[in-house]
Amino acid sequence: MATLELPPPQLIRFGVFELDPQTGELRRQGVRVKLQEQSLLILLALLENPRRVVTREDLRKRIWPENTFVEFDQGLYSALARLRDALRDSAENPRFIETLPRRGYRFIAPIETVPAASPEPAATQAVPRKSSRRYLTLAATAAALLACSALLFFASGRWHSLGGTPSIRSVAVLPLENLSGDPAQNFFADAMTEALTTELARGSSLRVISRTSSTRYKETHKSLPEIAQELKVDAIVEGSVLRSGDQVRITADLVRADDDRHLWTETFERNLTDILRLQREVAQAIAQNVSAEVGANRLAQAKPVAAIDPQAYEAYINGVAARGNSWGFATKSALERSVRFYEEAIQKQPDFAPAHMGLAEAYMTLGEFRGLPTMVAYGRSKAELAKALALDDSLPRAQAFLANLTWRFDWDWQAADKQLREAIKRNPTDIDAHCYLAMTLFWRHRREEASSELAAVQALDPVKSHPIAEAAMNFHLRDYPRMLEAIRRIVETDADDWVVHYLMAVAYDGLHRPQEAIPEYRRAVTLSLGDQDALAGLTHGYVGNHQPAEANAILNDLLKQSKSTYVSKYMIAAIYASLDKKDEAFQYLDQAFQERSSDLIFFIYCDLRIDSLRSDPRFANLLARMGLPQRWTE
Repeated sequence: MATLELPPPQLIRFGVFELDPQTGELRRQGVRVKLQEQSLLILLALLENPRRVVTREDLRKRIWPENTFVEFDQGLYSALARLRDALRDSAENPRFIETLPRRGYRFIAPIETVPAASPEPAATQAVPRKSSRRYLTLAATAAALLACSALLFFASGRWHSLGGTPSIRSVAVLPLENLSGDPAQNFFADAMTEALTTELARGSSLRVISRTSSTRYKETHKSLPEIAQELKVDAIVEGSVLRSGDQVRITADLVRADDDRHLWTETFERNLTDILRLQREVAQAIAQNVSAEVGANRLAQAKPVAAIDPQAYEAYINGVAARGNSWGFATKSALERSVRFYEEAIQKQPDFAPAHMGLAEAYMTLGEFRGLPTMVAYGRSKAELAKALALDDSLPRAQAFLANLTWRFDWDWQAADKQLREAIKRNPTDIDAHCYLAMTLFWRHRREEASSELAAVQALDPVKSHPIAEAAMNFHLRDYPRMLEAIRRIVETDADDWVVHYLMAVAYDGLHRPQEAIPEYRRAVTLSLGDQDALAGLTHGYVGNHQPAEANAILNDLLKQSKSTYVSKYMIAAIYASLDKKDEAFQYLDQAFQERSSDLIFFIYCDLRIDSLRSDPRFANLLARMGLPQRWTE
């Protein structure tokens, strides 16, 4: 068979920039510059008409055809602004793009075409971006048309079947860019990023990096290979989301990490009522294009998703936004707002499973951080989880949350262990299941097994969750030097997360360094807006630093507060124990037992604040009533 001879590709050079119209890659002095689809298409249109006016209508017809939706003025403004940022150009003093009011735009810099470097063999060439293939009109010669046809051959998917793509086993979804021009839609873009990450991990054989690690790269200037190296992934998914009324467009771009090659690009448009179907379609397409056939098949065979009431989805998005990026960082008031939004979504659409799931998580977190009594918070959470699973038994994370409730609410660690292992078997990328299992294993002092789960957490969330999880695990082992070492690795980058400061304070406290613990406890109290656990810790620090008056002041404030709002009986017991008032401490521990306090099961073996009680026969009796052994051994 004769070999197809293609003409050498041409690059367009202007200033310090070079554009490859075939791949859509823009480089500045050899370094790739990130450029979104609409910005690239505007640049191509201007370069095809050097020193001639390209009208706004020309751009609208070419880039936003009549059968697509967009708020044109805002969309054009945003795309031009991003293009000028990429070129380091200015509308007031342009070097490249001149604005002609009420007429259009003109490219004013000299341009030249130069031969590109010799292409690599076909099996190692990058698949070009869809946008540059679609609008490849610069090289309007027969030879260029032949080149375009050959490129389309590779982009059609046959290139993958020939084995040109090295194996991809791990992927990170970077925050999708909000193209609406409306900052209020940033929450929508963030929610779509989270949903896509969750959906991709639902049944895929891929290792999908947790959202908490990927979120850190939202405004980064790092290159994709740098990000991939830090996250330890083979590929990156980046893209954009545009919402206009009840219409949604997602553009997803799959990039091989080691050499920054674009393997696949696709744009999906749907009505907001089909948003869940859209998320699944994008995830399925990504799985197929990285050869994760098993995951793609599972996604395709998953239970069909229902149409969504746009108003219900809007309320759901507000619920996600209200909670913030981290449940640990969320305040009681933020969680309560989240509950109200999720309840509004369910009221508008009772069969909306993710809203039931979100509500279950909000209640569970309110219980863990003492926003509601355990019986109320966990009971409601369990009921909402049951509703969510009845609607969609394949919901990611649901099994892990159910197991956590089994441990923290039912006090049945054996059943929780079984449920968590089953959740991990069904979805090995479920970071919550790995975290909860590691926690319960450390709680039982099974260090080797717990460390294995911790390694899985590190693989799924390499930036943040690993040090926090490691510190929390060593808290259960009372290994305060390792706990302090772990938390120090992230305290500077997570200075506003109260849990980080709390864990650092506990580590100092456990090392008998109260003068260093007290400022960290105070910081945790301030950032959490008065979390009871942080306050009880501060009390212990004061006692250790011979400041009983300050400790008693906190106790009196909490006792007064308990007359009008919920205060954890366990935390009051811990303060009494710190003050060496054993009778009062056991009185409140008994109340904590009666209300099935989640604090009681969590802290019973490891809390240094109640160490003065452990030799008392009443403590052994409490463990027996809880159905727990007197101590765990390695």
